Amino acid sequence: MSLDNMHQSDMIMSAAAGDQVALTQLIVAYRREAVLWARDILRDTSLAEDAVQESFLRMAAKLSGLRDPERFRPWLRRLVRRTAINMLRGAESRTKPFSDLPEAADPYLASRPADPMQQILDRDTRREVAARSSCTLRGNEKHVMDAMVGGLQPDEVASSLGIARSNVYNLISRSRSKLNEDRFRMGVDRYLASRRDEGGPNCIVLEEPRFSRPYAFLSVALLEVMRYVSDREQSLTTIMGLTGDAFRIGISSGCDWRGLSTFDWSFAFYGAAERVGWSARCFGRPGRQQILPEQQVGVLRLIHDAVKAGRPAIVWNLTINEFDLIYGYDDMERVLFGRSHRPGLNRYTYESLGRSSESPGLFAAILDRRTGVPTSLRTVLGGIVKQIRGDEPRVPGFAFGQAAYLEWRSAVLEDRLDPLGHAYQVALLSEAREHACRYLERLSRDRQVREEARSLLAAASSLYGQISRTMLQLYPAFPFGMGGITSNREQIAAGLKAAMEAEAEAAGFLEAALERI
Repeated sequence: MSLDNMHQSDMIMSAAAGDQVALTQLIVAYRREAVLWARDILRDTSLAEDAVQESFLRMAAKLSGLRDPERFRPWLRRLVRRTAINMLRGAESRTKPFSDLPEAADPYLASRPADPMQQILDRDTRREVAARSSCTLRGNEKHVMDAMVGGLQPDEVASSLGIARSNVYNLISRSRSKLNEDRFRMGVDRYLASRRDEGGPNCIVLEEPRFSRPYAFLSVALLEVMRYVSDREQSLTTIMGLTGDAFRIGISSGCDWRGLSTFDWSFAFYGAAERVGWSARCFGRPGRQQILPEQQVGVLRLIHDAVKAGRPAIVWNLTINEFDLIYGYDDMERVLFGRSHRPGLNRYTYESLGRSSESPGLFAAILDRRTGVPTSLRTVLGGIVKQIRGDEPRVPGFAFGQAAYLEWRSAVLEDRLDPLGHAYQVALLSEAREHACRYLERLSRDRQVREEARSLLAAASSLYGQISRTMLQLYPAFPFGMGGITSNREQIAAGLKAAMEAEAEAAGFLEAALERI
């Protein structure tokens, strides 16, 4: 919605003076643009909506201080961007707003016209607000939330309490955070009380993981966990081959940085654990935007069980776009001890688990029990072929296997490629395909495999060596940097097409090898 300058100035002045209708019109006019501003930073529409929601609450509180209505748009843009950057840096409370909690079948949600500001306020779960505000909130915070639960409008609340309307919005924002924190705190309290009753150890810290590379591949984290439970050192190439990580390709729309590390984590980990001779327990799949207190407690229980058994837990979302290892806990301090590839110990409070604004959603996995069941080569190769074909659970917004290459090429040719995401994908895929080449080459030298199958495995290995070299050529190079992507679009598209065709040919060789094993 566009506004002429005179109309906009009048609307801003009216909103600043307390006109609720004018404030609503401003929100309607700028919501879509504000989401785009936030999404440019956060690269995630759901997170962008959260940032804009919080920005509009702050706008309502601060609008009276804007001296020049002509500066409203850049002022709002700075406000939205600052909120988004704070979310990205984790400078905010690292919580999902109270408004993201389930709201279905809630009799305390009043039915009102489609007022965007009121919708922001009405998304709060009023039953929980009413039940908890008396023990959590004090002073005007409690009075404001009680009044909102009673159905009063912000202007009515301000009038009844004799405070400025801007203060009402500030109090609502602070109260939501306090109430949300209280829900998670009490969930952890109950869980720790049950642990004390069980009489287990309240503090265990295992030996610190020693692997000093990014845990961008699930196999890297799995290999580190296996070092705690096996006397025989496995190679990363072997684990990458067994789990299929060496052969996976996932691309998001536009090829941003989330592609290769976003897949059905639980499905993949259950299969990976089985192939290395273990059963597994997992929580979480991509797409989850918030976690409930009882789910958080379930993940804490997984971590406690793993560490007590002498094994770290694998957790996604503590470090952006990586799998971390949690290798210790302290119930008295309510902290987890974790490690990413970055130097130093990381400490995470129990209540913050799964609530990072940097990387929404949560995945946790542990090796549960050793099965000792050997994985057949047929099972491994069958899984690899499925990876190449993209035959795995779908994740909305992402393409896998051959379809991933098609999406990647389309993004290049249609000039909607994310340059940083492209560089990230190329770097990881070139490494993954090098592991694929080595893994298949090792199988081709295994004398327990029939000779006719070994020659087919060697042919597939050669193709993956070629794919790895092709990927290296697609990385943005000096002196062009990221700008070289746009000037070499046809060359990049041709390279991706060659890699896609080589993978399809390799899949054919592997299927033929399966028939001869």
